[in-house]
Amino acid sequence: MRLGVTGWHGLRALSTVMAFALLIGFSGHLADDTRGVADAAPQRAAQPQDRSGAADDSGELLKQSIGPGKCEYIAVTQVTLCDVFRDYWSRYGGLATFGYPLSWEMMENGKRVQYFERAKFEYQPFAAGTEWAVVGELLGHTITTGRENEPAFQYIPNVTAPSDCLAFVETGHTLCNGFKRYWNNTGGLWLYGYPISEEFQERNPDDGQTYTVQYFERARFEFHPENAGTDYEVLLGRIGASVFKERYRFPFRTVFNVRDFGAHGDGVTDDTDAITAAMNAARAVKPKGIVYVPAGTYMVRASDQVNAADGQPMALGPGTTLIGEDWATTTFKLIPSSVVPGWTNARLLAVADLTRVTNISFDGSRNEIDRSVVKGLSTTLVGTSADSTDTVIEQVRVHDSYGQSTDYWNKEAFGIACRRCDNITIRQVEGYSNDGSSISINGDIFGQVSANALIENVLLHDNVRQGITFFGARSSVVQGVIAYGNRNGVNVEWSNDITIKDGQTYGNERCGLSFWGMSSGIQVDDVHSWDNGHDYPGGSEIGIVVESWNFPDPSSGVTPMGVLQDITISNSELTPAPGKAQMYIEPNPSATTVGSPLPQAIRLQSPGSDSWMFDVNHTVVPAPELPQFLLTTYGVVIQTH
Repeated sequence: MRLGVTGWHGLRALSTVMAFALLIGFSGHLADDTRGVADAAPQRAAQPQDRSGAADDSGELLKQSIGPGKCEYIAVTQVTLCDVFRDYWSRYGGLATFGYPLSWEMMENGKRVQYFERAKFEYQPFAAGTEWAVVGELLGHTITTGRENEPAFQYIPNVTAPSDCLAFVETGHTLCNGFKRYWNNTGGLWLYGYPISEEFQERNPDDGQTYTVQYFERARFEFHPENAGTDYEVLLGRIGASVFKERYRFPFRTVFNVRDFGAHGDGVTDDTDAITAAMNAARAVKPKGIVYVPAGTYMVRASDQVNAADGQPMALGPGTTLIGEDWATTTFKLIPSSVVPGWTNARLLAVADLTRVTNISFDGSRNEIDRSVVKGLSTTLVGTSADSTDTVIEQVRVHDSYGQSTDYWNKEAFGIACRRCDNITIRQVEGYSNDGSSISINGDIFGQVSANALIENVLLHDNVRQGITFFGARSSVVQGVIAYGNRNGVNVEWSNDITIKDGQTYGNERCGLSFWGMSSGIQVDDVHSWDNGHDYPGGSEIGIVVESWNFPDPSSGVTPMGVLQDITISNSELTPAPGKAQMYIEPNPSATTVGSPLPQAIRLQSPGSDSWMFDVNHTVVPAPELPQFLLTTYGVVIQTH
């Protein structure tokens, strides 16, 4: 385990409320700052923290934490600043050091990044929970590419410096005078990197004035003689803005406030039409606009997804953004009477390609719908349009979606659901009390699948079915999940190449993790599962359930060939409920002569796995005896190393 001194046991000792409430602090409210970017007054950067000690377990807890206030809407540049980037920005100088954020978080060359006026942040997932989780790109190198032969940038062999200067043999340059003082006092090597030029005169492209400047790996220092003797005699150049403009050339986006379209947010008035009008306005402009929802409870109608005559749900058009003030204060609540008896599928909000939803709670009014009247219905609170791509849903709460359907394919209600979607990011979400699953990533198991989903730092609890369901999905990652009080914590069906890491699943009715059907390529790493299976009638379900179960192809009625295979469990602890085993293996009752009754290739690379107990169709077998038992009983050998 790679969790510091107390590891998972320390996390278990904390109440869920405490773990949920450990949020990174932040001072100031940039959303209230209406100054222009270039006019913002500089401030003294904060002194970086001492990195001499090892990271403690608080990093692991913070990595799991989500909740109100983790994101801040920056009105000046019309983007949000969230999570680890927000923490890093605040800790190491904020506005003076980095300037305003210019972009949303986005994926660039496979990395999670965000651009600022004077920097570009990159997230390193392998260092999550440590001081190295966020680093700055070497924008000084980027912006000076091709200038290596200019005199100020030429490497000085065997560089030396006077006693009041510093010499850096690593880059062959010196650092003196006011630039040296500023470098030492406000961040040094950690924030700015080594000098990559000497001091020289250069024109500032922002104001047209010429200043004494010096380039560093991550910054450009400018000497302002008009501020001599003050904290502002050295200022940082806007090299992040220069690189961002060159790479993307994004203009600022228009903001549409739903209140300007007649929305009340009073918990009584039907605000559906007003919000839809704001969404349509945001869709009509170029670049696509932002729909802003101030604090309030907005009553909205659901729409039937099947019967076109009943209209369409509120739809966030391609490229647009929906942002609330804060999920603790901004809620879209389903009007219970808008659900019509006879509907089979209903949806509150539809999102399309390249959309973003953040800082809002969605309430499905589950306990206010008459179950004796509204039957056979599956409700989705936030759902992607079929075949959508590049959707981001973050800092969102989804709860109390209503479902009462007996049809297998539509048997669940969902908080967030993507159907045949690609490259969806679901981050910092709480889902609870849904009649089905909080999050569903699903596709067609005999056709087009959902792919490349990232589900990160989510708290999912007390759902009637799963915390997360994968069905017909591939190449997806769940990182930082806490799931408790559900039927299953995370359920993977007929899906390939699914990774689950850095998680906790406990107190679930049936099991913490469930894998079945023809799934393959499942990786479980750094997951702790305990105290599951208490309430499942007559079963022995526990930490992980593995069921190699096939199902007839609807088009032919023939059981498809295939088997559950290639499951790797590493660095994980499975602590069963009293009298139960770590893993339950259920043979496939419908195996044919070309299929297999058992899953193939279960690899155990976790501490203490040799002492695990396996329940094979309700026969408990110690781990060392499992291969021989399976061979003798079922005539099948599976890998268990």
